[in-house]
Formats: sequence, C-alpha cells, structure tokens
Amino acid sequence: MNTKRIFNKVIAYVIVFSIILSGMVIPKGAVKAEELSLDLKPDTSSHTVSASISGDTSQLDINIDAPSGYSTVQSLIDAGYASLKIGYKVSEYTPSSNGTPGVLPYIAHGDSWKYSTDGWKNLSDASEGTVTIALSNATASDEIKRFGLLICNVSGDVTYQITSAVLTGSGSGTGGGSSGGADDNTTDIVSDIEYNYAKLLQESLYFYDANMCGTDVKEKSELSWRDNCHTGDSNVTYAGKTIDLSGGYHDAGDHAKFGLPQAYAASTLGISYYQFKEAFTDLNLTSHYKRIMDRFVDYFERCTVLDDSGKVKAFCYQVGSGN
Repeated sequence: MNTKRIFNKVIAYVIVFSIILSGMVIPKGAVKAEELSLDLKPDTSSHTVSASISGDTSQLDINIDAPSGYSTVQSLIDAGYASLKIGYKVSEYTPSSNGTPGVLPYIAHGDSWKYSTDGWKNLSDASEGTVTIALSNATASDEIKRFGLLICNVSGDVTYQITSAVLTGSGSGTGGGSSGGADDNTTDIVSDIEYNYAKLLQESLYFYDANMCGTDVKEKSELSWRDNCHTGDSNVTYAGKTIDLSGGYHDAGDHAKFGLPQAYAASTLGISYYQFKEAFTDLNLTSHYKRIMDRFVDYFERCTVLDDSGKVKAFCYQVGSGN
C-alpha cells in the first residue's frame, strides 16, 4: 500500500451523525432488515448422530447456545427481541414407530423447557426450512439455559445441519418506555421516547444506504427501493484527463456530492467505531459499517488526482450543483 493510500485510509477512518440531522426519512416498509436481528452463530456443519430414546419417544436434541449478555428471557424481550428462528436441513433419517417425524424449536429455561406446537414442521413435507418459537412461550423471569431444536420421531442415525439460528424482533422492547406513532401528539416525554440504543445504531446506518451513489447501489444498498445513480460520474474530464468520480454519497435531496460533509461524516463514524467497537460487534453491524466506510475511502481516493510522478495534482471536493 503506497503512502497516498495509507494517508487516505487514515483520513477517512479518523470520523456520523451530523449528516443524519439533514432529516432524511426512511419510508415504512422500505428497509430490507427493519427488524432487530441477533445471529446466535450456531455450528452450521453437517453431523450424523444416533437418535436417543426418551420414554416412549425417539428423538435428537440439538443444543444452541444462548447469547452472552442476556441472563433471562425477559432481558431479551426488553431488548426488543420476540422470536427465535432456526434454519435446518435433515438429509437422512429413519422414521420411528412413535409418530410422524418432524422438527420442533424449544427454549430451555429455569427448571423446564418450552416449545410451541405452532413451530412444528413435518419432515415428510420438507426436509429443510425454518421453524420459529416466540419468546413469550417461556417464563420471562427465568434464567436462559439454552435454545435448541428437537428432531422428533426418528430412529437410528440422523444426518442434519443447523443452517441458521437468529433472534429477531421489532426493536420495540419494553425496558424503556414506548415511542409514539405518526399520529401520536402526546407530550409525555417518558412515553414518547424509545430508549432503544441498539435499534438507533442499527437504523442510523441505513441513512448511508439511502444516500449511496454509483453503478453498484442496487447491489450494495440495504434499502430495496434504492437503485444505481450518478452513473456518468465515472467519466469526468479534468485537464484533458478522464477521471473516475463515481461512488460516495449524496449530501441530501439536492443530489450533489460534497467532499467536506462526507469527510466529516466519515470521520465521526470512524471515531464512533474506534470508541465503541463492541457495540457494532454485539449487534452484528461490523460488516455493514465496513461496507459504508470502504465506500467513503474508495471515493476519496478517486477524488485525488495524481500527476505522472504520483504527486497530488488536485482534489475534487464537489460533484454536482447545490442549487
């Protein structure tokens, strides 16, 4: 990596929320991932295990670790999580004489475990898919022991794979009051403010997905309604030389790309990650954050025009007209 590239990386990563003050509103239903999502990072490799006999049933019990930092079911509910979704694939099994083979998610807590018959899926209907159990099925105040999946009414060797295990929710946890809707005109600050900083951090990053520019926006943006824009910015002429000024972010609705606000936003975002990296990690936002920051850095590099000797000749601080 040459000196110029290192310099640009340092500049961009020394830096979010000032740009958010421009008042961008994300339309309801437009966000691909508007729910909170916490990946439990299960073992996703394939396993072949013999089913065990418990009483008059034959089944396989697959354990999934509960997330660290949450001691009770209530603590997850307070954080805004409502359901556990487990993806599975069962490639080989032998039906037992106990009943119909199927899969069932469960929550082990306190001295017992809970399941919901609504989460049952027959293996004869589909050998792979997703099952869901609501956290409300469990006793909220009890300690979480583990989550899991039962493969029921099977015998002998069973070949299975847990493809995913995710806690999901709307982010409207009960731990800190509720937020008013669009038609809520109450003045009680306690009831009008939602103290859910995890949701705030997650959704604040969508601002950048909304303002992305370039020929790969449709692919890279987390917002389904965004498409490619400023596709001609890759062919700008300066001093008889064609330079690529594509990428980066809009400043606002005027669709201009201003270098100074972008640099300030990138610097603030970089500082927030430097100081509170664990928050991004705990919420599985690291990859989203890095994708946003890489776009800043790549844009600033393209805005830096070099002469034949490699020295900086010019820097493009604005693309488009603010009028």
